[in-house]
Amino acid sequence: MVSQESIDLIRKYIIYHEGKATKSEVVKYMQEEVPDNLRLSRDTVIKVIDNMENIIISKGERRGQGHRLLIEKKGEFNLISDQLLKIENFMTDIYEKFLNQFNQDLSERPTGTVLGLEAVARFISFIEYSFHGVVLFILQDIFHKIESEKDKQVLYNRVIKLMLKLSHLSRKGRVEFFSKQIKQVEKFIESHDFELIYYHYGITNNSLKKLISIMENIK
Repeated sequence: MVSQESIDLIRKYIIYHEGKATKSEVVKYMQEEVPDNLRLSRDTVIKVIDNMENIIISKGERRGQGHRLLIEKKGEFNLISDQLLKIENFMTDIYEKFLNQFNQDLSERPTGTVLGLEAVARFISFIEYSFHGVVLFILQDIFHKIESEKDKQVLYNRVIKLMLKLSHLSRKGRVEFFSKQIKQVEKFIESHDFELIYYHYGITNNSLKKLISIMENIK
């Protein structure tokens, strides 16, 4: 059993030698420079490092250089995590409850009544379009601002769950969405705007028909 004091010494050494320490250097430090009761074997030190939270192991800048160790600061991770939590709460506390109530109201209406239906459709479209924009930019932040692959995966998984949840909530509109998009693409192919795209960029009808085929297979 590795003592917490030994683990703390390893972490402090890596932080002090930020971005410069190698595993071998940490092993040497823990075998030669710490009190006898805190010394660890090489395998134990390596295991502690590999299991350490927020550890980044990057290759050296020059050939032959060992892997360098860095403890990632959690500021960006916490910021993005908080943003995701706000979206998760919005989805659960507001949007999901709204859709459930709307579907209940719709099922209870007499046949042919559509009171407020257009306003609701616009509201749903507004919310979901906004949501997709938020998700896109959060994914960009995760990719560019988070260095630890472990932390990236944690945040990516939360985003994926949110996207799947939205897909579940709006699954009834899936066919309608793709049918509308397919019609828009087909209309664009016949337009003067597409002629300009074709002549300047060489994108043919078949290129866009591939997109139509993809949407047909998904809907």
